[in-house]
Parts: sequence; structure tokens; C-alpha cells
Amino acid sequence: MKRCDWCIGNEIYEKYHDQEWGVPVYDDGIHFEFLVLESAQAGLNWLTVLKKRENYRSCYENFDVEKVANFSQGKIEELLQNPGIIRNRKKVEASVNNAKRFLEIQKEFGSFSGYIWSFVDHKPVINHWEKEEDVPATTAFSDALAKDMKKRGFKFVGSTILYAHMQATGLVNDHITECFRHQQVNGEKIEAFPPIVSKTSKVLILGSMPGVKSLGKQQYYGNPRNQFWKLLAKNFEIEEPEDYEEKINMIKKHELALWDVIKHCKRKGSLDTDIKEESVNELRDLLQNHGSIEKVFFNGGKAYELFKKHIGFEGFTQEFIKLPSSSPANTVSFEKKLQEWKKIKA
Repeated sequence: MKRCDWCIGNEIYEKYHDQEWGVPVYDDGIHFEFLVLESAQAGLNWLTVLKKRENYRSCYENFDVEKVANFSQGKIEELLQNPGIIRNRKKVEASVNNAKRFLEIQKEFGSFSGYIWSFVDHKPVINHWEKEEDVPATTAFSDALAKDMKKRGFKFVGSTILYAHMQATGLVNDHITECFRHQQVNGEKIEAFPPIVSKTSKVLILGSMPGVKSLGKQQYYGNPRNQFWKLLAKNFEIEEPEDYEEKINMIKKHELALWDVIKHCKRKGSLDTDIKEESVNELRDLLQNHGSIEKVFFNGGKAYELFKKHIGFEGFTQEFIKLPSSSPANTVSFEKKLQEWKKIKA
């Protein structure tokens, strides 16, 4: 799996790259957060700021723009004594000033998001850079944005800073073309994994489509908040494996198989409700070619509905069973999920 070179080798950088950088943002709160962080970065390494991000969230009232706009001089002095942030007076004072200007833009345009997206005609600029060195530090878009924001009284908003903001919040897609995220944030179709199946598999577990974190790791159920692996481990009364290879060995040892209903689709984020223009895997062929599979379990209602819609249940000898989703989006308690998932072992 290919990533942009700038993030490789650092876990914080890679997580930020895989999950946030370049994803279109339309939420004013997130835009304000990045304005504060990008301004704080001026002259520094972005990794330095990312390491302090949680401290900023705490000190800056979770980036509530109205609260920050009302920070008193005493609060500013307090912030300047906090080692958890960049203690630069001009940058801290600029953040409070910029919060006030941010509110003015919201009042004039209805939202800051609507304002900033107007500079790219309300649609992401999709670049196709083959090498990191081809990516510019500024463009005509960021030049125009910087000029306008400076006129409105913003500080620490040069073209370089604002182009970094545009990259981070998806107004431009500057992932190199070989990077796996280039297509994903571009809204092009994402592709699921090949099946994990053997000649002795007796049970097939079907999901809908891997989420962003799973695609980033290239691992089934790679989101640590997803309870899939924990549910299986509890089922078989073993410790949950930590290593992905060990997890796959657990699947094979207990004669399970894994796949997803969808092969390709468009989807913003990881929610099943956002799946569009899907095409499905050759599940009928897989089940016909692996006669040892006796039962098919659906990990959640979406996987079941997609199978029913695109493939149907006629002509199969296997038993089909719907389970509660292991996704963190499903708020059913773990204990209730486990009671249903015990059917896999029965």
C-alpha cells in the first residue's frame, strides 16, 4: 500500500494522513480548529503541532469559536504559560483575533465553510501529482484567499498557511496519484479486500464494506473500536489476538471465512448509510466453489440488505443468519451482541 512520502515512518503522521488529510470539510468547527493549528505551525514542523493537538483542544474550549473570540487578556496570558501549546504571543493573540473575524464571516456568509469553498467554486480541486516535489506550496487559489482574509483582518494567514489549510480540509486533493488515499478522498470508487477462505471453511461472515481505518491498514476490521475480533475471541473463549496475522490464523483455525458483500462503491467516511453506486463481489461463485460452507452470517443489517438486493437467497443450500453489527456505530451493548454472535459457534 502506497502512501504520500511525507507521512511515512511516524504513527501520528500516518494516522492523520490516512484518516483526515485531504478529506473535504464542511463543518465550521473543524475549519476553525485547523485555522488555529495551521497558524500555530508557522515556521514549525506540522508534527510538532499534531503532538500538541489534544492540549489545544483542551485550552481552546474544544475550538468553540464563540468562546475563543471572548478570551480575555488574562486568558491569553494563561495560555502563554501553558507548555502544552505553542507559546508564541503573536500566534496566541492572532487566534483570538481570528475567532472574532471568523464570526464576522459566519454572519456575512452564513458559514465559514460556504465562504472558503467559494474560492474553489464549491468543489474540490483534484490534482494529479506523481511526485512529492511536484506539490506546490501556494496556488492562485490560496493567494486569493489570503488576500481576502487579510483584508478582513485575519492574522497569520499567508498564502502558504492557507494552502496547507486547503490541503488539510480537502479543498484541494494533493495526495500523490500512487497514494491509496488519492482515489478515496477524490470520491472515486473504493475497493474491498479479497476473501479469506479455505477448503475447510464452514462459516462465512459477510460485512458490507471496510471502513476508512480498515482500508488504511489494509486489514479486515482494522478500526480498534470495532468489536469484531473481540466478539470472535469471546466466542471461542480465547484471548483476543493483537497481531493481524494471529487474527487471521484464528479465522482459519476455527474454519471461518471472511468477505464483504460490496466489491466497489463510493462512500464518504465509513458509514454504511453513505454507500453509493455499489457493485458486489462474486459471492454466488464463492459459495458454489466452497461446498464446505454451511452457514453465512451477515455482520449487520446493511450487509444483509445488500446481499438480498443484489444477489438474493434463491438457489443456495446454506443457512443465512443476520447478526447485530460489530461496528462502533451500533450502540447495542457488547453483551447483547455477543449473545447473538454465539450462533457462529453453535
